[in-house]
Amino acid sequence: MSVSDYQKTILNMRSIPIKKTREIEERLETSLLMADSQLRSLIGNEDKPLAIRAYQQKRMRIVQMVNELSIVSNQVVSEAIMDVANQVANTQQEATNDLLIENDDVNLMLDLSDVPRLTLEGLAQRYHIETLKISSNVWANKQINEIETVITAGIARGQSARSMADQLSQFVLGGGVGMGQSLKTKTMRLARTEINNSYWEASRASSEQSPVVKGIKWELSGRHPQYDVCDLLVSQNLFGLGRGVYPPEYLPPKPHPNCLCYQIDVLRDVDEFDQERAVPTLQKDIDKVRIGKGGQGFSKGYKKRQLDLFRNVVRATIEQRGVVMPLMPSVPEEPAASTFGDAVRREIAKGVNTEQDYIRIGKMLREEMAEEYEAVRDSKRAPGETVTKEEKQAIDSFYTELARMSDSYKNAWEKAMPTRDLSRQEKWAYKSEEIYETVKRSIESAGKLITKPHRIPAKLWSELDFELGVMEMGGGKKISINDLRSLGDIVKKFRDEKEVFTGQTSGKVYLDLAEVVKSVISQIRPVGAEGNKHNYAKRSNRKIKGWLDETMELMPTDWVKKSMETEVPVVTTKVDRGYYRHNGYRVVKGEYERVSTIASDTWNEQWGISTVLHEFGHRVEDLAVGTKSVEKQFYDRRTKGEALKWLGGVYKKSEKGRRDKFTDVYMGKDYGREDKGYYEILSMGLEGVYYGAYDLYEKDPEYFDLILGLLAAK
Repeated sequence: MSVSDYQKTILNMRSIPIKKTREIEERLETSLLMADSQLRSLIGNEDKPLAIRAYQQKRMRIVQMVNELSIVSNQVVSEAIMDVANQVANTQQEATNDLLIENDDVNLMLDLSDVPRLTLEGLAQRYHIETLKISSNVWANKQINEIETVITAGIARGQSARSMADQLSQFVLGGGVGMGQSLKTKTMRLARTEINNSYWEASRASSEQSPVVKGIKWELSGRHPQYDVCDLLVSQNLFGLGRGVYPPEYLPPKPHPNCLCYQIDVLRDVDEFDQERAVPTLQKDIDKVRIGKGGQGFSKGYKKRQLDLFRNVVRATIEQRGVVMPLMPSVPEEPAASTFGDAVRREIAKGVNTEQDYIRIGKMLREEMAEEYEAVRDSKRAPGETVTKEEKQAIDSFYTELARMSDSYKNAWEKAMPTRDLSRQEKWAYKSEEIYETVKRSIESAGKLITKPHRIPAKLWSELDFELGVMEMGGGKKISINDLRSLGDIVKKFRDEKEVFTGQTSGKVYLDLAEVVKSVISQIRPVGAEGNKHNYAKRSNRKIKGWLDETMELMPTDWVKKSMETEVPVVTTKVDRGYYRHNGYRVVKGEYERVSTIASDTWNEQWGISTVLHEFGHRVEDLAVGTKSVEKQFYDRRTKGEALKWLGGVYKKSEKGRRDKFTDVYMGKDYGREDKGYYEILSMGLEGVYYGAYDLYEKDPEYFDLILGLLAAK
């Protein structure tokens, strides 16, 4: 065999793991279909809800089914690893010996019969992509826990057995959403990765024993998707053998799942075959290696992770000098994550139970997106920009009119109250409705006249609109003396506000920020409705429906699916003060109809969209099991020792909360009914994260991190 024939043979070994993977995937597919059938049979196919007692009776059979699937999968993968290692060793032994015979070096012929055993032993010690040993049953326990999450949540929602079986089928076989990656995806990924690792390690171990091999060149696959740690491993000349060439002893393992890179042997000169091969030492400080031009366009965090992973795998391989089979990095025991999403999912896999766990996860996301988030936020601000003369006149006129109405009708009320003259009281009642309509028209007119309404501090603007909503909800379109006083206080606050015309936009909703947040969340878990829609009740407000549909494209797909799976339809309603009512009732043509209501105002699109997001947050509290518990932990810790007080300002005397250091007092609202009560933590936090509201990013990063953590891991 010539040198060129030898190289062709080694290159063609790449087909060994590919063929084996296809074969194993067919066997695993059969096992997964059987598991799906068993699971459907256990859950049932009835349209009525699955009872908790019925599930408890079947639980052990489900556990047994998953354990059996785990055992079969591990056995199939282990057999494939051994088979690939045997084929690689036999192929390399035959090619090497033919080359030695060709060059009259028969005395150097190889026996690589121990390579398959060394390969299997090495892989058994190394942690795989799920951070668990291949032979561990912890993998099965994790899948059981995920299945139980679907079942218990479905039982809590009253989900039918048929619907639950369909959802679990998607978890087992894929083709749907609701629980992240399917069991099929995880199993197939494990098989592909371990089979490729077997090829890699068996070829490396064979080359280490070969008298004809000088080094091993790391080559990228033609399907290499994007710049990562493999680009660094290919481009560096660490041992003086050339770019991407490593002594067999120091060839790093594949650094991430689904790695399709391959090896090419770099041969020694023929007259060196019978000489001992010297193992070169490291000739470059790996801590001084830097990301090249290929890393342009990626975030600093991503590039840092790839660089850290490169250093870890090279350093760990060198530290294992003397071990026949280099293992994955021993500190930490699992390989460094190759992508940001992998890094976060790995942290989530360690367990996310307390509010501090979610804050820890959220901090990772905030640091990843900080640069882009701040750039978008800052691009939306307009420091030094001044209002036009017409805008200032419109605002001044608005203030003057409110003040006049407040003073005039306050006097009218005081004159009406001391008398029992029914005609005067009726006259007041008529005029009070007139006042309401006049004030409301004034607010709407001012909003239309002012081309840049965010120049009015958003908090004050929303308080005025909020107060009118309270009036309408509380007593029809009639204004009491307390209502007038509240309006008067708001007008005074407007007049005293010194930042009205300074160009500050701290209260403005930045809709473009939502895309930044969506981008980072989508690296962790699926995001969006994937073409699905809510079951909307008739007479739903079209504009608010559209806003809710837009909101669904920003939310984790798991949350969206839970929202859309409920049998109770959603109705969207236009009001002056937004609210959410879960599984309530409305009267249509004299009949009660059960609906869940998402209500918002519509006069300002930016705030309307933000309000819909806010109210969907309350819907998540009802649908995502455990959300309220996390909110309660956070709320209790932050407000510990604080007394319950009236929220103040425009809020009803019955609306109370705890102030803490929240950037808005409403965040601390206490709804009472501790066992079933709602919180404003998630709802207002979603507005703060997606739309930059309440200065949450700048002034309360811990709160910001909590919301990001819930979005990533809940």
